[in-house]
Amino acid sequence: MQRVFAFFLAFLPIFMSLPASQAVDYRAAFLQSVRGQWSGKGEVVAGRYKGIKFSCKLSTPTAGNEMEMNLDGACRTGIFSQPVKAKISRKGSTFHGSFNEGARANGLDIIAGAIHKNHMTLELNRDKLNGNIVARLEGDNLLHITLAVKIDEEIIPVIGIDLNRITPEATRIAAKSDSAFGWLRK
Repeated sequence: MQRVFAFFLAFLPIFMSLPASQAVDYRAAFLQSVRGQWSGKGEVVAGRYKGIKFSCKLSTPTAGNEMEMNLDGACRTGIFSQPVKAKISRKGSTFHGSFNEGARANGLDIIAGAIHKNHMTLELNRDKLNGNIVARLEGDNLLHITLAVKIDEEIIPVIGIDLNRITPEATRIAAKSDSAFGWLRK
C-alpha cells in the first residue's frame, strides 16, 4: 500500500502540470466515437405496437462543438418512413436538446442527460409522457439503443434498436449476425 501511495505522490506533479486542453474528456470522446453513418434494425418490444419490426439509417455528422451531437435519418417499416432528427448539447453538467423538433412540435424534449465511458442516457419528456433513451456503444461498430417510458414509477423498455456502423468491414460483420435483441430482453 505504501508503494502505491509513494508512486502516486511521485507522479502527482506531472498530472497536475498537464494543461486542461490535454486532459481527455470522456464525454467528448464518447460523442466523437458515435459520429458517422449507422444502419440497423429495431423492434417494438412492449405496448400496443409490440412485435413491429423496422429498419433505420442514421447519420451523426461532425457538430460545431465537441460537446454537441446532431442526428439525422429515418426509420422505416414496410412502406412507412419516419424521420429521426435530434440535437443534443451540453449545458452545464448535463445535456439538453430535442428529438424531432421537440415537444412543441411532434417530438420529445431532452430535459437532462449524462455520458459515461461507453453509454449515454437521456431523459425525455412530452406533456405527461416521461422516459429515457440509452445508447450503449459496444466496440467501435455496434450501437444498442433502448427507448423506455415511465409508467407508474416503473421504467418499461419499449423499443430496442441495434445499429451497425456503415463501413465495408462493419457491413460484412453485421450480415453474419442476428442478435434478435436478446440484450434488451435480459
